[in-house]
Amino acid sequence: MTLVGSPPIVKPGLPAVAPRRRPVQGANAALVARERLGADMAIFRFRPDDGPERFVAGQYAAITMVDPSASRPYSMASRPGAPDLDFVISRIGGGALTPRLFALRDGDRVHIGRPRGRFRLDDGDQRDHLLIGTGSGIAPLLSMVAALGSRPAPPRTFVFHGARVREELAGQDMLTLADGGWLSYRPTLSRTPASDAWVGGRGHVGAQLAALIASGELAANRTVAYLCGGSAMVDDCRRRLAAFGLPPGAIRSEGFSTT
Repeated sequence: MTLVGSPPIVKPGLPAVAPRRRPVQGANAALVARERLGADMAIFRFRPDDGPERFVAGQYAAITMVDPSASRPYSMASRPGAPDLDFVISRIGGGALTPRLFALRDGDRVHIGRPRGRFRLDDGDQRDHLLIGTGSGIAPLLSMVAALGSRPAPPRTFVFHGARVREELAGQDMLTLADGGWLSYRPTLSRTPASDAWVGGRGHVGAQLAALIASGELAANRTVAYLCGGSAMVDDCRRRLAAFGLPPGAIRSEGFSTT
């Protein structure tokens, strides 16, 4: 996801005037841990100076390196109300921000903005939940799983995570531990050789979703879906779910370019 600035302000008879940039705020959070997930992905854990941040599972916040300024939005992967904020971040070669984030050491500081976004978990919805993410798109879904698991009676929930290799399955320990009962965790890998002993799904999540639909385990009128990942995956799964009978309001999505 990329932040897009406003166009120049143009008045008749006057040259274009660049819009004023908002001053970069000071750092307000420190890196306290980082878990590497393969060569170019990691879970970053930041501790805000002012204590737990209030947000709804699924929302994002902008992380800003203060000097010089570089900022990008990332979805929170942590449980709402937790003392720290977790983010699943992929390193982009030549990017303005991610190479600098991967160079941080424990104690280094950044600015984290206010939570934003309409891709959010509905409180109290007891329909079956279908959570589908690819790559770092699993981040908001991890937050949703944590929020659903804190309910007295969590709804039946299916979690599909598509990754290239098993090292990139962010949150797999938590999801594997919760698997069974109300939650069904179904990871799938797209670049694992046939000789690998991997026993989970292979290929793309769209095919795994098709298999779940064909199994008869879901009822279209009792299911809500949350999709987050590359735009091609989101479009593919939206089409499959619409053909299955889910109305547009029951399919929530947040897609981003993978190029």
